[in-house]
Amino acid sequence: MVRAGLPVAADPGSAVGIFEVVLTDVGDDQSMTKSLSTFSAHVQNLAAILEDTHEGALVLLDELAGGTDPREGEALAAGMLDSLTARGGAVVVTTHYEGLKALALGDPRFENASMGFDIATMSPTFRLAMGIPGSSSALAVARRFGLPGIVIERAERFLTREDVQFETVVQKLHDERAATELARSAAEERERQAAELKAELERELRDQREREQRTLSKEAEELLRSVRAAREELRQAHARLRSKKLDAAGAREAERAIDRAAAKIAVGGSLEPLLGRDEAAPAQFVEEGQLKPGMRVYVARIRAEAEVLDLLPDGSVRVQAGAMKLTLPVSDLRAAAPRAQEPRRAGARDGGKPVAATAPLEVAIQTSDNTCDMRGMRTDDAVSMAISFLDRAVGTGLRVCFLVHGHGTGALKEAIRRELRSSKYVSHFRAGGPGEGGDGVTLAWLA
Repeated sequence: MVRAGLPVAADPGSAVGIFEVVLTDVGDDQSMTKSLSTFSAHVQNLAAILEDTHEGALVLLDELAGGTDPREGEALAAGMLDSLTARGGAVVVTTHYEGLKALALGDPRFENASMGFDIATMSPTFRLAMGIPGSSSALAVARRFGLPGIVIERAERFLTREDVQFETVVQKLHDERAATELARSAAEERERQAAELKAELERELRDQREREQRTLSKEAEELLRSVRAAREELRQAHARLRSKKLDAAGAREAERAIDRAAAKIAVGGSLEPLLGRDEAAPAQFVEEGQLKPGMRVYVARIRAEAEVLDLLPDGSVRVQAGAMKLTLPVSDLRAAAPRAQEPRRAGARDGGKPVAATAPLEVAIQTSDNTCDMRGMRTDDAVSMAISFLDRAVGTGLRVCFLVHGHGTGALKEAIRRELRSSKYVSHFRAGGPGEGGDGVTLAWLA
């Protein structure tokens, strides 16, 4: 089949030998005309096979050295096998000789194999068992086909102890192999079921991820629409505030629009659930019994670290993140990540300005209450106005202020920022960013 290019029904990775010649001794070649008995015919054929055997030859022998005295035939068969293998031939032999079956147990050149046979149905199973010699089962077959039991019993008495022990060992090996086959089949079935379950779980996980991705996409679109709406409200409110025709009612409406936009993006606002989970947030929760004032924790809601100020009777916790103080449930707190180095202490100067020990600052949303417009004023008057404004802002609880000084020559800007560096009210300040007025505005966070 291999030479002809035909597929071979074998396991993947199997090897098929390519032989130059196939030598066989199968069947009965006795001849009265040639004065050949069964044994004589086999011996004559074996002599020719031995002469032609060499490396690359396949020798197939059926019931080697049969038709003569079992002991002598067994010895002749063993010698024949030894000579054939010494010449380099690959030999397959069928035999009922127990001596040949035992030969494979002590000589690594030989290996036993047997075809399965079901005694109950008297039919072959066509399963090859490597490493296990076959059982002749002559008495069992005789009983199955109606030989009287008394004859079977007498035959069993004639068996030698060695014969009985050998057949017992062979039968035990077959039983153990059958049990092993059952266990292997069960293990393969479990492995198949596990593979199916794994594939099903992977499909469910993939589907779940796709559903989550679709949900996140919808939430992202909703977030974008909400941010655009808030931005549009801010733009319209600013436009009305800058309008010369704005009346008192319009000013109040503009102020309410700004406050609504600020509320949407503030901590706890309507847009906060859409921001999703912070992937970088520590996963370890903090037990209520572990909390104590002064402890550093991570606040998932604002995605920043904070310091515990108080443990309140209702089970909530008051924390401070920079200039911002919050009252939160314990479930919003995580264990703070260990710091690689000691942070800069509050009061250490950075360009002449005290810097807060923690980086998070309150979101800067400009309203009429937190804006001081000093454009067009003299420097001294503007500085006095800014100081008074900051004093009132601290008194009313504001956390961030917008000081609008414009660009001009830069003198007013420098004077305001110089005053902020030394102000006890201010913990941090910076120039305005895009959309905040740029360098013509200074944002100040209050202590």
